[in-house]
Amino acid sequence: MAILQAMAASCPIVATAVDGTRELIVDGIHGWLVPPEDASPLAVAIQEACSDPTEAKLRGAAAYRRVLDQFTLSKMISAWKICFYNEVSR
Repeated sequence: MAILQAMAASCPIVATAVDGTRELIVDGIHGWLVPPEDASPLAVAIQEACSDPTEAKLRGAAAYRRVLDQFTLSKMISAWKICFYNEVSR
């Protein structure tokens, strides 16, 4: 949930590429994704985000647009309904 909240606030995101996060963030578009359990790439990504505010702002804006396109409450409810009805109809 914290990643979605950061996206909704147009924050640039540096995160590890783990389940859930990979489905929200496309590396290089919505933020920076790094391998889990490896501090070096994480440090590099944080440095990149901090040293290039223009790029950070672009990625934060792209993350915000993705929230509006795919993760509003009504869109998430619709997606859950589709999943539910598909399961029920099996």
